[in-house]
Amino acid sequence: MNNQKTTLDERMLNKAKFFYDKKQYLIALTLIFEAILDKANRVYKLNIKEGSNYSSSLIKSKIREKLNDEEVLKTFADLEHSRNSAVHGDPAIGTQNYLENQKDFEKLFAEAIKLYDMIN
Repeated sequence: MNNQKTTLDERMLNKAKFFYDKKQYLIALTLIFEAILDKANRVYKLNIKEGSNYSSSLIKSKIREKLNDEEVLKTFADLEHSRNSAVHGDPAIGTQNYLENQKDFEKLFAEAIKLYDMIN
């Protein structure tokens, strides 16, 4: 039996992939976004406690600062807007295609996993 502990963000990522494979895209979208925020919180030692406001602007600004790459930042922004639109009903700011087109969502999800992997 493997006794290696996984972090919260790793568990969220694994659950996101699980729900993605089951075509439960809304759950997968929410989990991958939260996994990215939680990993950034952990890796960048921001010490925002679990249960706090994980959509904190501090975490988001740190991601933007550390991953200063235009494509990665676009992926992060698209992921955030899509998630907020799906979860809260916010207007989809140029991201409606991710919510309506499966192929576009699949591409966004794959890019989100790459973004997650870049946080180190």
